[in-house]
Amino acid sequence: MTSLRDDNPLPFNYDPRANQRAPDTDEPLFGGTPFRDAHTSESLTTSSGSRPYYALLNVDQNATETQIRDAYKTLAMAFHPDKHPDDSRKELAEKTFQEIHKAYQVLSNPEQRAVYDHFGEEGLNSTWSVATRGQSMAEMRAEFERQSRLRQAADAESLVNARGEFSAVINATSLFLPPANRLTALNPALAPTIQQNLTWSKRVGLVSCAQIVGKHGFDMQISDRSMVSVTGQLMSRGNAGGGNLVGTIKTQWSPRFFSEMSASLLRPHVLTTKGQYTVDENVFFNYAIVSQTLAAPPSVTLTYGQRLSSISSLTGFTSIKTGTYTLGGWGADADGQPLRQDVGAMVVGVTKQQPDGTAWTFQCTLADTNQSLSYEWAMKVLGGFKIKTGLSLGTATGFTVFTNSERRVTENVRVMMGVECGLASGVLFKLRVVRLGQRLVFPIVLSPTFRADLVAAATLVPAAAMALSHYFYFVPARKRLTAERLAQLREERMDEIEQRRNSAEQTRELLRAQARKRAESEWAKQGLIVLQAYYGRRDTFPAPQDLSQVTLSDKEHVMALWQQDAHPAEPSTSQPLWWDVQVPLQMLVSQSQLVIPAGRSKSKLIGFFDPCVGERKQLYVRFLFRGQLHEFTCYDTDAVAAPLRSQQIMPST
Repeated sequence: MTSLRDDNPLPFNYDPRANQRAPDTDEPLFGGTPFRDAHTSESLTTSSGSRPYYALLNVDQNATETQIRDAYKTLAMAFHPDKHPDDSRKELAEKTFQEIHKAYQVLSNPEQRAVYDHFGEEGLNSTWSVATRGQSMAEMRAEFERQSRLRQAADAESLVNARGEFSAVINATSLFLPPANRLTALNPALAPTIQQNLTWSKRVGLVSCAQIVGKHGFDMQISDRSMVSVTGQLMSRGNAGGGNLVGTIKTQWSPRFFSEMSASLLRPHVLTTKGQYTVDENVFFNYAIVSQTLAAPPSVTLTYGQRLSSISSLTGFTSIKTGTYTLGGWGADADGQPLRQDVGAMVVGVTKQQPDGTAWTFQCTLADTNQSLSYEWAMKVLGGFKIKTGLSLGTATGFTVFTNSERRVTENVRVMMGVECGLASGVLFKLRVVRLGQRLVFPIVLSPTFRADLVAAATLVPAAAMALSHYFYFVPARKRLTAERLAQLREERMDEIEQRRNSAEQTRELLRAQARKRAESEWAKQGLIVLQAYYGRRDTFPAPQDLSQVTLSDKEHVMALWQQDAHPAEPSTSQPLWWDVQVPLQMLVSQSQLVIPAGRSKSKLIGFFDPCVGERKQLYVRFLFRGQLHEFTCYDTDAVAAPLRSQQIMPST
């Protein structure tokens, strides 16, 4: 027993989440990807004044041409230079108007919009001739990717990915043998020998390595569609050993069909070919053909999968593997008996995988030598621990249970620990470390028979250690490190942040008069009037104003809230970690509705900027609608839709 089912348990590689997978946001214990977001905030990675075009027009990425045109007309009227005769504001209005006009030119052109959607401004600024009249979006993307690969090939003569794996099965059963007094109680005749031999040094000396496997290989792109892999393998078990060299060709024939063919160059010669064909987003087929000798027909495995739900990723699958068979005289000896023995099997199951990492699989296996039922379940906890557990009941394998946990420790290192036990298979502990394609795997046999005490220790001790280290060391250390680096980042980028603050303030003042007119227009029809709105770190926002029903029914009192912006409660030498966005939000109100699409930072909206780079930001809005007070709070990339009945609150009397 050396496997812990930490790899894909399914008989196929189909992933129903392929088009809806969330980005990998596991938070490393020692910094890494999530902290990288903290010191490369998109508010600082783009050039000054540069905003995503969809955010600039405040439209969704799937917006229609009519929606884009309407948004452009509204903003163009607000920022047209002729509406701002004051020389101090005319220059800013003209600059913003040009940005809006450029965004509209790109998004209203189907070809330029397609390039921008896939490759951003880099694609638009490229000198490559990608967009050809009559090309579809898919054809343009394929052409752009082809030319991108050519440029990469010119930068590097060859792109090679190396990977390796070292696995050592360690027999540590001697360390966990029961104490001598427990053994002699079972057989008193063994007392003299056991008492003499079961010393700690003896136990350590009996630890051995039952099997060592080493693999190393590399991948090399040979064409736009094909890749070659070469892998060397060495194995030592007991006093025997061997090795082989395996070559593989992987080809993506089309977006729907992928194939892979591999062959071992040394004995034993094995030829394997497998592939997958995706009929559509709901149906797929897999095949695998393995030939170990030309004297017998190959083993064939066919898998059919189909999505069972239109609202979730629930997928059913059936896999059939041929057992021993002959074709006429092919595969039979002189007596008509098969030359080789192979076990046929059929697997039927269902699986469901969610974008947040939660997944489960249930399957039934029917084979000549074993019939079994198995269930596996996985989820993420504690900000990045991937927990997987499962159980299996089989006629030959008996009852087995496994559980493991994987965690990203640094940017490039992942560690997995787990335990597997069974009534007939004993207790196994497994440790795996992965770094940049290199894997170290150590299955450690703790006992050849089932022992509840070893199972509890091998499960609870690592789990407790991970939980304690997470809460009492890594989380405080990460917060401290994040705060220090954010402070350093703000100090280094102080000039740039101040420049963006000034730009946002100038834009806000440029829009104030028009925003007030819109608020008065909304008042006349009992529409949506923004009273308070703050963007930034939630715990630093000013306290909401105490507004009575009498105040809300008086137009002069309500309009007086537009005379000045909110300021920090206490003077400080540092800039506040929030920004007053009452004016720019009122400008986004259309037909008494405030709508902001999800999926992008609100710091890119006109009149906004990022006041707390690298920290989690929220938007708080208090507004008046039909004479009633409403408010809501949302995270930076959440969608905004107002007014809603759930947002209504009762004012003070």
